Amino acid sequence: MRHITKTGLLCLLVLTVLILVPSVVAQEPESKKSEGEGERPYEIFGGYSYLRDDGHNLNGWTGTLIVNVNKWFAIAADFDGHYGSHREGLEVVRVRELGFTFGPHVALHNRSRITPFVFALFGGAHENVKIAGVTESATGFAANLGGGLDVRVNEAWSVRLIQADASYTHFQGEGKTAPRLSTGLVFHFGKTR
Repeated sequence: MRHITKTGLLCLLVLTVLILVPSVVAQEPESKKSEGEGERPYEIFGGYSYLRDDGHNLNGWTGTLIVNVNKWFAIAADFDGHYGSHREGLEVVRVRELGFTFGPHVALHNRSRITPFVFALFGGAHENVKIAGVTESATGFAANLGGGLDVRVNEAWSVRLIQADASYTHFQGEGKTAPRLSTGLVFHFGKTR
């Protein structure tokens, strides 16, 4: 598998922003919704994710399925993967961390195109650390507490400008909290309620 450099990911992120921001700015403000219209019941978010773990940079992906129960409350299922390598002395350490968390997601849907949101997700994570040809694996408790901002492009799409959260993991008796930043696209679907 081809290794993507940090510079390559940064260029891809900048290019995506340069393409999407003008289209968002050029959109007319949403017309006022009639009383019968509401939000679509389902959302899928997918995008780039950065995790700062034990002083090391991990790059990866994140995907979230959101089921809106009403205008402001939803249940979310978040899945993510982060990968990286660093040196410890003469040895190269390769890290792979996968997470799966679930829980409440609260969004302030309003008449503007900007939707702030917060979440508290709980579940598990699996970590592989390979050093000197030896792989250690662990599965443990995980939690993601955070929030962000979505900007509506049209009825079906939003740009997640930023999602920032504290990613907590507990492996083999040791807990740690790491900052996680994500950005990407949100697809809204299902019949409006």
